[in-house]
Amino acid sequence: MALLHAGLLALRAARCHLCPLSTSKSWLSTKACPLGDTNILLMGPPGAGKTTVAKIVAHKLGIPVIDIDNDVLETTWKMPVAAKLATVGGQRFLEEEGQALCGFSASGCVVSLTGSNPLHTEAMQHVTQSGLVIYLDVDSDDIIQRLDRMKVNRIVGQAAGVSIRDILLYRKQFYEKWLDLRVFCGRGDTVEEVVEKVLLAVERYQKRDEETYVSTRCDGAELDRQKTYFSNVVVEGLAADGGLYVPKKGFPKISKK
Repeated sequence: MALLHAGLLALRAARCHLCPLSTSKSWLSTKACPLGDTNILLMGPPGAGKTTVAKIVAHKLGIPVIDIDNDVLETTWKMPVAAKLATVGGQRFLEEEGQALCGFSASGCVVSLTGSNPLHTEAMQHVTQSGLVIYLDVDSDDIIQRLDRMKVNRIVGQAAGVSIRDILLYRKQFYEKWLDLRVFCGRGDTVEEVVEKVLLAVERYQKRDEETYVSTRCDGAELDRQKTYFSNVVVEGLAADGGLYVPKKGFPKISKK
């Protein structure tokens, strides 16, 4: 897991307020986050690029960035995450990781979660109260290749006879459980392309109440009159005429990569 550059640490220290409690940190943004006090939480498997994407997104928005691995876990445990996993084992690691996350608080920041955070229900219930969870949905083959290049041969949950692919498949249910927004990362997408997708997802979320939906069965004058918002779609499900609700402006384009 990549260590943060010393310069970034110094910059963050100047922009983030540390809580006096010895058991936790609290980060408060000194600039205006596009979502106000709400954090932008990047979630996904190890190797999805959460840490790198979070840094760039935070830089573009001019707000603090927090990496749970480096800034919370390693600070709390006083040891590298990999060493902790090797010392206590997977099950104990998940529990202690969850406890550390339960003591975390931040405001108006971009936060990169760990790949295993979503497996701890209590911890996720805590952080999602103040954050918008964006799932970086990366193809498993891409993840495996990246982990191989990073020389990562063990992640939480791995045991004899259990492959990394098996773990990625198992974890997907937890990522889908906690997501607010999903960003599909195409095969071969660059970091810059993923960053732009994240920023676009945040922008669309901000305008969610402005975006209207129409029934697939309406047309003409009725199409112009109909003004159904996302909140209505969630409650109603199907349109009154039995049609499906679709965005009036159309669906976002997805890369063929």
